[in-house]
Amino acid sequence: MDPLHANLNSLFTHLFDDALTEYSYMAEMAGLRYSLDSSIYGLTLSVRGYNDKLTILLKKILEKMTTFVVDPSRLAIFKEMLSRSLKNFQAEQPLQQAIFYTNMLTSEVLWTKDELLQALDDVNVNNLQAFIKELLSKMFIEGFIYGNISRKQALEMMEMVEKTLCSKCETKPLLPSQHRRLREVQLPDGCYFVHKVKNDIHENSGIEVYYQCGQQNTQSNMLIELFCQ
Repeated sequence: MDPLHANLNSLFTHLFDDALTEYSYMAEMAGLRYSLDSSIYGLTLSVRGYNDKLTILLKKILEKMTTFVVDPSRLAIFKEMLSRSLKNFQAEQPLQQAIFYTNMLTSEVLWTKDELLQALDDVNVNNLQAFIKELLSKMFIEGFIYGNISRKQALEMMEMVEKTLCSKCETKPLLPSQHRRLREVQLPDGCYFVHKVKNDIHENSGIEVYYQCGQQNTQSNMLIELFCQ
């Protein structure tokens, strides 16, 4: 994943939501909802609502996703919206910017707004359509299903997801070596770092203080929660 692919992934999810506006509205009237979000790992698709109709909604979304065709006019609109959002980052409140820079400095991979903005110029219909095809051609599918649904129904739902992707996109599984989780920067014990960013828009300031507590486990997470209280 690089800044260009991050932009392509983000635009795909926005264009997809836009294309399904009418259908998602009708689904919402029937008590069903969905969301498709982009992340540095790929896509997160969520469906929720009445359990007896969820499979129908999920199948419709997958069929639309696997046959999605980029609309050039809509791409131009959402590309401009993304560009405006990236440029407006400097106008956000200093505290929000401080949180972003903390995440950027402690993450193995996280692109700056300027890097994303520069890469946005390279986005076009052809490379977005090619990106979608490549994205769906190799995937690691992981599902988390809970609620008023049996184990058998949950397995059947995931089987339907796999069959739809394989039949429509000839999706192949990722290799074990490709199941890679991005890492956080491990700070030296007792260190003290300061990162300053000048804000030319806001007169007030924001400070984010970050304490790194090491590898997570249930006990340490609960102790940290108690400490924060």
